[in-house]
Amino acid sequence: MQKHIVILPLLVLLSGCVSSYVQEPPSWDPKARESIHVIAQVCLPSTTYQKYLSVSRVRTYGPGGNMRSILGGFEQHSWSTTTGQSVFEFAVTRPIDFLALIISIDEDDFTFTPPQNVPSVGWSEWVKPESKNPRSAQMDFIILGGHSYAHIPPGPNAPKARYRLVRIWDYKVAIEREMNHIAEDAIPPC
Repeated sequence: MQKHIVILPLLVLLSGCVSSYVQEPPSWDPKARESIHVIAQVCLPSTTYQKYLSVSRVRTYGPGGNMRSILGGFEQHSWSTTTGQSVFEFAVTRPIDFLALIISIDEDDFTFTPPQNVPSVGWSEWVKPESKNPRSAQMDFIILGGHSYAHIPPGPNAPKARYRLVRIWDYKVAIEREMNHIAEDAIPPC
């Protein structure tokens, strides 16, 4: 009987998570639908296929943007360039909240700072990261704390990123198209 007492709350909790993920959440009110987000594509210069990419987004939030957080995880391979380079596409955050994007490859962290001008039509040009630091430096926590850091120039084999602004609802629709294997325009090499 005790097993059922422990399992039942867990199942209720899990079913609530699944249903809120699968169904359109109640937060998709008109204001949320109109929220503009920075969308990033990160390109790896090598033509060696890579399925996942470690990404950390450092952002502000809360009243007046006075709080900071790190959203980290793995992004799955989304596309390939016309020359076969792996491209990963994902939503970063609202432009006003964007502090840094950190891409971790092997033992290195590549830090991208927010671009000055992000187009709302089409994509920006591919840009190099601002710096390359050892992963042991924990760049996400350094930026989260607002500390200065050594800006080590990245080499020619560093990943590159490009950006665009999109209403988050439009991006949700684009993701659904992607799941149906409807490709977007050809992606130029980085």
